[in-house]
Amino acid sequence: MKQLPSQETLRGLFSYDPDTGHLTWRDAPGFLNGSMRAGGRLKSGYRRIRADLDGTGRQCFKEHRVIYKWMTGDEPPMVDHINGVRDDNRWCNLRAADAVINRRNTRSRPKRDHDLPTGVVRRGRGFRARHCGLYLGTYDTPEKAHQAYLEAVQ
Repeated sequence: MKQLPSQETLRGLFSYDPDTGHLTWRDAPGFLNGSMRAGGRLKSGYRRIRADLDGTGRQCFKEHRVIYKWMTGDEPPMVDHINGVRDDNRWCNLRAADAVINRRNTRSRPKRDHDLPTGVVRRGRGFRARHCGLYLGTYDTPEKAHQAYLEAVQ
């Protein structure tokens, strides 16, 4: 994974609004400072920044990684979107992660259950809660099943 420029360099290039998750260029020709959103959206759903951030030529960086370093100065192996929405870069939705934590947001259930919360699958007329392959019970509503999943995760 490409090393990002220093936090100081990133803060000199960008402004960030933690409430909206928008990263904007500080100095964009023809625009008011802070009014031009940096980067663009990829087909994968992530946002990316393409620029010469460190003087070595134009490179691509995922926006959530730039934001994490902009905020903390750290560059963890992975930055996870807590709600699973890849272009939701609000600060409250980003966290440092490892592969296990990041995989929890991966949807591996059939498409017909795409509207159910993480850890919940439809079974007949009920909703089954599971965590790490463990059966946690069958419930009347997806909300109750998801609550059981959340309790097991903690």
